[in-house]
Amino acid sequence: GARSVSRKSFSKCLGEGKSVMFVPGGQSELCEHAQKVDEDEVVICMRHKGFIRIAMNIASDYQEKIRIIPIVAFGESSGVRNIFKRFISKKSYRYFGFPFPFIPVGIYFTPFPTRQSLYYAIGKGVSIEPNTSQTIEAIHKQYYEQVRTLFEKHKKLAKNSAHLRLRLVQS
Repeated sequence: GARSVSRKSFSKCLGEGKSVMFVPGGQSELCEHAQKVDEDEVVICMRHKGFIRIAMNIASDYQEKIRIIPIVAFGESSGVRNIFKRFISKKSYRYFGFPFPFIPVGIYFTPFPTRQSLYYAIGKGVSIEPNTSQTIEAIHKQYYEQVRTLFEKHKKLAKNSAHLRLRLVQS
């Protein structure tokens, strides 16, 4: 199930012997994502580093190795479109903290997504040792290098994705 994204929540799950899945991104990618039907670019924002800091702290707390495993999804962003232009969403996101107005349009101009084939590529992961001397920036770089590698390797295998380009941004 879904839980809050916090160190306390992560620690509780791991303490219960459960795995934690966290999806960095969200509003940032929503504002950056192309609005064209014939889009050829996938945007992933790389400014998220808190999940790495939490993983490092948890590895130290539990004295166990933690793996951050990148997953790239193909086809999921094609299900709905925002009828408003990207620049309006970006400006409102900077001002309000969320993109407004965001009106998702999917099948038959409803907010329900269109049927899409989805393809998931799962990476080998970045290991974080307890009390590591690696910096957050070094782990961050390894993580997003794996995301890029996964994208380039698997886009030819995913339906209707061979033409896509990945753009990693800091915003």
